[in-house]
Amino acid sequence: MTRKRLSREESRLQTRERLLEAAAEVFSREGFEAASVDEVAEEAGFSKGAVYSNFASKEELFLTLLDRHLEAELKNVTSRFTQSSRDEDAEAGLEERSFTTELEKNRIWNVLSIEFLLYAMRHPSAQQQLAVRYRAARNELAVLLRGMVQSEDGHTGVPVEYLPWALLALGTGLALQAYLEPGALPADLYSTVVGRLLDGMGK
Repeated sequence: MTRKRLSREESRLQTRERLLEAAAEVFSREGFEAASVDEVAEEAGFSKGAVYSNFASKEELFLTLLDRHLEAELKNVTSRFTQSSRDEDAEAGLEERSFTTELEKNRIWNVLSIEFLLYAMRHPSAQQQLAVRYRAARNELAVLLRGMVQSEDGHTGVPVEYLPWALLALGTGLALQAYLEPGALPADLYSTVVGRLLDGMGK
């Protein structure tokens, strides 16, 4: 059977995916700052020119991967906070994929995200691009959380617009401490604190 020849656009997309896969491997192995575009190109089996024809910089390459990671994380958070998560079956499922389990599963990308956050503090262009992504994540979380607020008269508590900031900060802060002191983080700490925050949601 004759193999169908890829179109120019299909070939470009395939090359881009191979570069992203290679970048994920190199960043995971070396860290963001230590990794080089040359290493990514070599890992993918392309020239450095192929990298720069698809991505303007190492920052853009990393941020493209980070976008995928954040999208997956947001879906995970959404599944935790939907109304159906209050059912017994759903709660049992949440126990199986506890916060500590998720931390270990995503250790490499969580550490890389923290590294890039520190890098962004010293590089204004990266800071702006990272800020845009986290702003979008907070906005999506706010929309989700507003849908969970009970419309009871006189109900007061933590303003909904504060919660995305608190949830993201809680996750990042606990990750730092958990990786620094393996095994010390109480398994139910995250779910307990988040539960209290959600119970106190206000308008």
